Amino acid sequence: MKQNNIYIFDLHNTLYDEVIEFGLAIQEAIDYLFEAAEAQGHSIEKDILYQQLSDAHARIGSDWDDDVWLEVKELAKLDNFEKLKNDAMKIRCKTSEALTKSKAFTDTIKTIKELKKAGNTIYVATEATLNAASDAIVWLDLDGIVDVAYAMPFKKPFRRRAQITKVIAYLANPCNASLSLQKPHPLILGEIILNEAKRNKLIPQKMTFDTVFEFIVDESLDILALKKKISENPVNEQQKTQAYETLRAIRTVMKVKASPYKEVIEDIKARCFYIGDSFFKDGFLALNANVPFIYASYGKKVSPKNGELHARGKDALFRLTGWDKFLIQLTQEAEQLPELTEKIVPYFTCENSFREFVVFKKEDRCNEKYS
Repeated sequence: MKQNNIYIFDLHNTLYDEVIEFGLAIQEAIDYLFEAAEAQGHSIEKDILYQQLSDAHARIGSDWDDDVWLEVKELAKLDNFEKLKNDAMKIRCKTSEALTKSKAFTDTIKTIKELKKAGNTIYVATEATLNAASDAIVWLDLDGIVDVAYAMPFKKPFRRRAQITKVIAYLANPCNASLSLQKPHPLILGEIILNEAKRNKLIPQKMTFDTVFEFIVDESLDILALKKKISENPVNEQQKTQAYETLRAIRTVMKVKASPYKEVIEDIKARCFYIGDSFFKDGFLALNANVPFIYASYGKKVSPKNGELHARGKDALFRLTGWDKFLIQLTQEAEQLPELTEKIVPYFTCENSFREFVVFKKEDRCNEKYS
């Protein structure tokens, strides 16, 4: 019997334009609060508010946690703040939903639905938190199309919009349980492969990743320039710890252990394709898990009609999120090192839509048939 393929998709900028969606949605919420402050005669310092909001996002660890607004002291000046905050959150959610839908990569979404209908398995592996991933799956009309979405933990109850698609938090980082598991650590794909085997009852449910996988640090990979950058940068110890852990992840290679389940795991892995828009992070994730990397380069392209929206969204994204700015800078500098990037060789590059890969595979099979 012909076995299906397993497609594992990144979410942000692979299935929709997150830069426009996130940036403009949170900016609309802020603008609403600015207008309320002006109407009440209160003066709010924008730059201070932006910094307080970014700091709150970083402390809480999620860019989609409404509690961040409670930590923004500038907003405490507002009369009837609780109601205004709730109204602002409704505006943000409504705008986010509208932009996720309108800025979705529609042909890619349509192709995913066709692949699912043809019997393939669909996963999402994202660095969004569980609540944001659940929202996006529904807004993209992929509830039930995506079998399981893996995401960053969200540490309190939330409304799970996805009713059919399961949303599961990543395992803890195996080297430092206090840190979240982040790309490009190959355990992200290892967990999916392991759970695919369990879902199909091919291995015992009690099996853990360390019974079927081993992780080896490739000491030959030259990262001295990046280590020097971390040691010289005046960031706090938590940021340095996360940065060093990212370097470890870049060099961590996943191998399938010799065990009674090796053949099963190898078979599943052989049917996997990982699709993402970040050449470096997604590329190393796939490389270190030995899974073919489909580079969604269309996710980095900005059409002329979206140029202004994208610029505004990007400004808000970097100004307001809790993203570790040093870690972003470090990753960007790593992308400029040929000794690292030359190791990433995409199996296929999609310029405009994931459909291009599906067409390529069909033509490839056709050529094999008649060769």
